[in-house]
Amino acid sequence: MKTYTLQLVAIASLLSFYACKEDSVTGQSTNPSVLFPLAVGNSWTVRLSSPSFPDAPLIDSIIVSKDTLVGGTTWYATRFVNALGPVQLHLSNDALGTYDFQAADTPQSSLWLKYPAASMDSYLFRGQNFSIRSTSDTTTVPAGTFVCYHIVEPFHEYWFAPDVGIVKMLEFTLGSAQPDTVGVVELLHYHLK
Repeated sequence: MKTYTLQLVAIASLLSFYACKEDSVTGQSTNPSVLFPLAVGNSWTVRLSSPSFPDAPLIDSIIVSKDTLVGGTTWYATRFVNALGPVQLHLSNDALGTYDFQAADTPQSSLWLKYPAASMDSYLFRGQNFSIRSTSDTTTVPAGTFVCYHIVEPFHEYWFAPDVGIVKMLEFTLGSAQPDTVGVVELLHYHLK
């Protein structure tokens, strides 16, 4: 009987230790370090819904496939999805947030996701104004409920959960006075290394 009691106490202690590291929202750390966790093998499975294909939403994955060292910075090749098709991004995190690297004629990196930030902070990303609408927006998607940074720019609204990554994205067209939603991306599940 003493053996079973000791084993139960040990298991309960381990469970309480791990439970204290996350809050009541789906799997989120109480002390997050990045907005978009980058490691080879990390993946997010998302559902893309669009008026273009209302009866058959697409299921796709965002995958960190490899890393490359450029100028002393580790960049992660990340395949991303939007309503117009897949996009290959090269991303890196530092103390100011997540950067996107463009290897064009003149290679450069730009701050894509400011983190940490405060509500109503704004910054430029490739000439577009990005605004942090909220740093504590509770968002529910098929993967669960997350406390998110809600980031707005002219063609997208993003919800990123710290230490989880992308939770939701809306994509717009700007052909009229009122933008039209052309795509909704929602997190179904994720795997982080």
